Amino acid sequence: MIADAFAAFVVFAAAWAFARWRQAIFLVIVVGALQDPIRKLTPGTPAIMAVSSFPVFGAACLAVVLHQKPWGAFAQALPRGRRPTVLFLLSLLPATVLTFQYGMAALPIAVIGLFGYLTPLAALLFGFLFARNAADIRRLVIFYVCFTGLLMVGSFMEYLHLGSDWAAIGTSAFGVRWIRWFETGQQVDMISGFYRSPDLMGWHAAALSIFSLTLLTEKGRRGKVLWLVLTALGVMATLMAGRRKMIIMPVIWSAVVLFAYLREGRLGRAMSLFTLLASAAAVAYAATGESNASSYYAYAATTQRDASERLLQSTVGSVFGTFEQSGILGRGIGSASQGTQHIGLEEARGWQESGLSKLAVELGAPGMLCAFLLAWAIARPCLDILKNATRSGGGAAALPIGMAGFIAANVGSFVISHQVYGDSLVLILTTFILGVVLSSSRWAGIEVQLPAIRSYNVPGREFAQTR
Repeated sequence: MIADAFAAFVVFAAAWAFARWRQAIFLVIVVGALQDPIRKLTPGTPAIMAVSSFPVFGAACLAVVLHQKPWGAFAQALPRGRRPTVLFLLSLLPATVLTFQYGMAALPIAVIGLFGYLTPLAALLFGFLFARNAADIRRLVIFYVCFTGLLMVGSFMEYLHLGSDWAAIGTSAFGVRWIRWFETGQQVDMISGFYRSPDLMGWHAAALSIFSLTLLTEKGRRGKVLWLVLTALGVMATLMAGRRKMIIMPVIWSAVVLFAYLREGRLGRAMSLFTLLASAAAVAYAATGESNASSYYAYAATTQRDASERLLQSTVGSVFGTFEQSGILGRGIGSASQGTQHIGLEEARGWQESGLSKLAVELGAPGMLCAFLLAWAIARPCLDILKNATRSGGGAAALPIGMAGFIAANVGSFVISHQVYGDSLVLILTTFILGVVLSSSRWAGIEVQLPAIRSYNVPGREFAQTR
């Protein structure tokens, strides 16, 4: 019954997204988050429910294509990204053909793999066109932190063993229990709450703390106490997930934003942010009351000790190991993508966990090079936006700075492990925010130092063009 009602809501949301495409991202967030507890309450926990947000997102993309010119707008505003994007798309063709070395049974794997690369590009263009002003972005961020903060109740219920017989909480519906061992035989239970895995809960908890901190850094805005509480809740939930790569996300965000302020000599803003971070950490520590050696804090402390070894293995060891095992061309697109475990074609699946090794096994060395070229073409304007937003110090600067830090945090998480980005909501929202960052010179009113910027018009819209 609940699955039928949810399916009807997805159809309604898709229709609404097509009619009102700027509201689609809110519906994607709702559907993408609710699909997990509803799936756990559905007999058999059907895996197809994990992509419930795709119809909503697809309807919105169709509306954008029909009413806007997304590629033309992006290519004219950021011409240096045009050629790398085309090269990257072309590199997907041989990688897709290579997947069929396992026969036509590998078709679903190729489809899943293509979705994993085409969806981020579509979400980036969608995010690039989304914002008309800073108020649009602020409404989105506030909606996300309030909605996600509400869902985090499930994580604390699981931690406190409340409602443990309710299938919507935890992972009992999947017949598994997640435990993390560390040090000398010590362990912590990995919490997932309403989400289907600790990875997903940890990512959303980290995003909750990052976006709440972003709202806290805005000057002259109300709700400071609420954002501080939500930041602390996000930090605690990130620890309870038991996934150190998620713990690193708020750390990377803090380091990027603090460095940006210090680099421009804005010591006052840096000290204010440091104070906010310390306050949130103090609230999180006091709220849990954990201080023994087997606590989540003790497990989180192992991150510093193992970080360099894990980073080296993720960036170098796994990539060279992939090429030694699978060859310079890899094994084909989708071979390391999440979701392919349900296909039943084990010989077509790789073991790669880190983001770079995923690119290596799926795209091969040529495709991986094209991916790096595209990443650099996008990173350069992001760095310019971060630098100039920090320098301007205007009232709207906190949003693009915070979102640029969010992208940096996700880059760090992806390098270590790509698995959480197999989730449709995580993948769409991350690259959507990247598109928002790239368009921030328009909606935030911040001058970005890109060569020869001038205005041009797309029907009903105005953008900045770089020559």
